[in-house]
Amino acid sequence: MKIKRTKKEIVTDILEAIDNKTNRISAIMRYVNLSSSVAKKYLKILIQNGLVEEKNYEYTLTEKGKKVLELLREE
Repeated sequence: MKIKRTKKEIVTDILEAIDNKTNRISAIMRYVNLSSSVAKKYLKILIQNGLVEEKNYEYTLTEKGKKVLELLREE
């Protein structure tokens, strides 16, 4: 039986991946176990909310993204 992750769990997993220097879309997809379309959708939302930056096809956490990840880790 497959257990569906919450949006919050997926966001946390993506932020963790990027924090662990998994910076390219294909590596993030493997790390978080997401399809390309779902990974791109979440990354777009994270960029729009100022948590992630994309430069030369590599993703990095912003200061805000690092703070949000810290809060998510504490929950």
